[in-house]
Amino acid sequence: MLPFKFSYTWLIIPVIAYTASYCIQSLKDYLNIFQGPSLDRGTLPVGYETTKEMILANGFGYQDYRVQTEDGYILRVHRIIGHQPGGLPVLFSHGLSTSSESFLIRGRKTTLAFQLADAGFDVWLYDRRGNWYSREHVKYKPNTWDFWNFSFHESGYYDTPAVIDHTISLTNHSKIIFVGHSMGSTDYAVMASLRPEYNDKVKLAIFLGPTWITPQIKELSSPFARFIFNGFELFYQFAMRTSIYEILPKENSVIETLEKCCKPSSKLQTACLWSYRQLVGEDANSINETEFLEMATHWPSGASLKTYHHMNQIFKLGFVQYDYGEKENLIRYKNVTPPAYPLHKVTSPVAIYWGNTDPFLNERTIKEIEQQFPNIVENHRIEDTIFNHADYVFARKSKHLLNNRIIKLIKSFQ
Repeated sequence: MLPFKFSYTWLIIPVIAYTASYCIQSLKDYLNIFQGPSLDRGTLPVGYETTKEMILANGFGYQDYRVQTEDGYILRVHRIIGHQPGGLPVLFSHGLSTSSESFLIRGRKTTLAFQLADAGFDVWLYDRRGNWYSREHVKYKPNTWDFWNFSFHESGYYDTPAVIDHTISLTNHSKIIFVGHSMGSTDYAVMASLRPEYNDKVKLAIFLGPTWITPQIKELSSPFARFIFNGFELFYQFAMRTSIYEILPKENSVIETLEKCCKPSSKLQTACLWSYRQLVGEDANSINETEFLEMATHWPSGASLKTYHHMNQIFKLGFVQYDYGEKENLIRYKNVTPPAYPLHKVTSPVAIYWGNTDPFLNERTIKEIEQQFPNIVENHRIEDTIFNHADYVFARKSKHLLNNRIIKLIKSFQ
């Protein structure tokens, strides 16, 4: 009889250990993957394209802005300058641990952002606090807890409104179209529920794989994902004690580690692809081996430990504000439990798109979203038996399965 409850999920541990021993050759590499505060990120590898470089390489003009939030963070905002100025502004908000780069990797013919720019829309992308592009604060440095003491609550409450106001101030339009992938949609739900006046500044909010109403951990089909979510609280306590406040930064050593493990010639690329599919869902080979490596090296862009912790909480508690524990909850919220976000206040028109193999959505959660939002103009289940959480932005097939439909809907709101 074992003195503890055995779970077959634990069999993943030796796989992770072997992969780590092969890919991570030094203590420095390990520390950089789960990096505490660091100001020395080094230079990006040769051939790596930034948001600006991808926009210019695809034949568009580019403008870069720095937007300050009410609580002092400096955000980078990128504007695609097309050949038909004056179009309706469309603002893109990226997912967890990614950046504005995620909307551009596929290039001009496949990427929704570029398709919209070609169609005459004024396309903007921004990077939320703490990622590779937005690591500045008027007071705090990114080697302190004060800088990293935020979750998606703050990025939704402060970042999204600041960028919307900035976008409107530089265009001849009083409203925008919002496109959020994954946590980008979560940020919007926070803003529109707690600052409902911003509903009047949005013609249409488009959510690609929204993540604020999630399955319970036991509903996740992936044992790897269940292992991570069930064990995250222990990791969080360890990270706080050892001052690890940032997860998966865009460090040169992190990118080099991913390149070593996940390149087509690596004996561990199969393990890389397996891990990817376990976390984001089956992909039916919607990206090839070379494309997967490009996606993997662009993915880690940094996020706060507290954001990951808050996401882990909503898998257990529902879409509520950050749970600080009973004592601090009483001080902050006047209640022992954190309040739910009042989603009935999200009155802007909303369109939802979701895939059959997206592990963070299922029919139950979509039905719950439908019941909570008063103004859903489209709820579309993507017509492909296999379409995962990353396919909204990375899959070749997204152009004909998703993008063309979205563009048609956006045009109806002009």
